[in-house]
Amino acid sequence: MEGIKVNFLNGEIYIEPGEKVTGFDATIQNALVNIGTRRGTDRTYSEKGTNILKRAVEGKIVGLNVANHETQLAAIDTLFFSREYETSTDLSIRLGNVYMDTLSYDNGRLKINSAFTNFSETITRGTVTIL
Repeated sequence: MEGIKVNFLNGEIYIEPGEKVTGFDATIQNALVNIGTRRGTDRTYSEKGTNILKRAVEGKIVGLNVANHETQLAAIDTLFFSREYETSTDLSIRLGNVYMDTLSYDNGRLKINSAFTNFSETITRGTVTIL
C-alpha cells in the first residue's frame, strides 16, 4: 500500500504531492483520515468516517467524559472500517488495534493521543492529533 503523504500539523492538513507514504505508515494515515472524515460524506464508501466531528459541530461534546466516549467510538468505527475494506494479506501492514485517549477539549478543539498497532502486533506508532 502506498499513498500521497498527508501531514497533520497544528490542527492543519497539508498534502505533500511529491512525497509518498508506504507500508504500515500508509495504513495509519488512512486511519487518521477516516477518524477526521464525517460519516456518509465519501461517495465510494458510505460507511467511511466517524461521527466525532458531526457531534462536535452539533455541540454534543460537552466535556472530557463525552469527548473520551466519542473518541472511543471513532477508534472502534475506524478499526471496523479498516478490517472490512483492507485487502492486503500482509499482517504487518493491516490495522490490528486503534487506541485513542482524549488529552483535552477546549475552545472547540479536541486533542487526542492516538496509537495504532499492526495486526501482527510488531509495530505500534502513536501521534497526537487535534480535531
